[in-house]
Formats: sequence, C-alpha cells, structure tokens
Amino acid sequence: MTARGQRTSRRSRGAYRGSRSRSRLAKGITAKGDFRPPLTEEHPASVTSARPLLRGYIHAGAALVAALGGTYLVVLSKGDWPRQLSMLVYGAGLTLLLAVSAIYHVHTWTPARRAILRRVDHANIFVLIAATYTPLAFNVLSGWWRVGILGAAWGAALVGVGAAVAGVQLRRRVRAGLYVGVGWIALAALGQISAALPWPAIGLLIAGGVLYSAGALLYARRWPDPWPRVFGYHEVFHLLTIAAAVAFYVVVLVYVLPAPRP
Repeated sequence: MTARGQRTSRRSRGAYRGSRSRSRLAKGITAKGDFRPPLTEEHPASVTSARPLLRGYIHAGAALVAALGGTYLVVLSKGDWPRQLSMLVYGAGLTLLLAVSAIYHVHTWTPARRAILRRVDHANIFVLIAATYTPLAFNVLSGWWRVGILGAAWGAALVGVGAAVAGVQLRRRVRAGLYVGVGWIALAALGQISAALPWPAIGLLIAGGVLYSAGALLYARRWPDPWPRVFGYHEVFHLLTIAAAVAFYVVVLVYVLPAPRP
C-alpha cells in the first residue's frame, strides 16, 4: 500500500471511530461502557456551571412558607377529618413540589442523580395540579361533579407521574401544554363552582390559572431572560408559579375552608 493510501485508510478508521463514539454518547454510553444519562435540550453539560445564582433559592424559601401554610389549614379544619384530609393533601402536594424543585435546582448534581431528580421534579407538577384540585372539588362540588373532577385530576396525575418517572422524552413545549391542559380541567365544573363560591374567589381561581399558564408558556419559550447570570427565565417562571400558588391558597383559606360541604 502506498503512503497516500495508508493516510487515507487511517483517516477513514478515525472518522468511523469518531462517529461511533458520538453515537454511543448520544445513547448515554461512556467510553468505558458505563451508562450515563444522555444530554437533553433542557440540560446540556453547561447548565450546572452557568446557571443563575438565584436558581432554586426562590422555591426553597417558598417551600418553608408552604409547609407552614399547609399545617395552618390542617389545624383550622380540626374536627372535620374529611376536610382536614383534603387540606393535608393540598398542603403536602404544594410543599413537595417546591421542596423537590429547590433541591433539584440549588445543588450541582452528578449527571445520573440530576436525571433522577429532574424526573421527580417534572412528576411533582402533575401531583401539585391534582392536590390543588382536591380541597376545591371535595368541599365545593357535589355528586358526580365531585367524583368526576377528582377522578380526572388524579387520573391525569397518575399518567403524568408514570410518564415522567419512566423517562418518557417529550419536547419542552409539549410538556408545558400538558401541564396547562390538565390544569384547566376545572372549567368543566365552572358553573357549579360559580354557584358555590363568590365572584372574588372565582376571580382568584382564574388569576391563578392564568399565572400558571403564563409560567408554562414562558418555560416553553425560555423568555424573558432578564439577567441570565443571576435571575433568568427559570426564576421568572418560578415567581409566576409562586404567585399562582398564593392565589389558590387564598381561595382555599378564605372561601373553601369555611364553606359548608354539600
């Protein structure tokens, strides 16, 4: 073989090895044959080193407030154990979402642990949606409306949690659309809710839904991103979720808690 032919052969072998290596990395397999979660569009390798300074700390503080607020609702509903249980589910769901989100976003995790926490974080969004519906549907709705809304909310939550934990890969915009769709299930029972609660409560419920939906849209578009090194688009998203949670909490505390259960 001539010298030119040898150089061509070496280049061909090198290109083959390079393409094979990239293929293995895309599947999450390292050079040593170990499994590593593949990089995704949401979390490239640079995320942990370039994340904003406030990433996760907003939800960390909110988790403490949510734990206290949930406990307060449980204490106030003492003596009515079904109502108390619905408040416990609501408070636990809200606290769980915020706490796991804070743990996930504040610390710099290894790729494997980060992938696990990411799945749990996404699963908890479905849990929060169903948990938020629980005190409202259980204490305000009646008959088949109560059963239907609770069944739809928790059924969708179970499917969403299963898909997230199983690692089903969905595009960011598709996932955000699912959150919004499940979150607006209550529109089906708006007539009965409006008959049971005053208009200020309805206004707060709608405002909370709009804030959650705006947060999902912002999350999907990654905009606005005001100060990427300190307070980026994800922090704006977290603030919107907290504002929405506050609106729903006020409805539960002021209007749902004292309402007679039908």
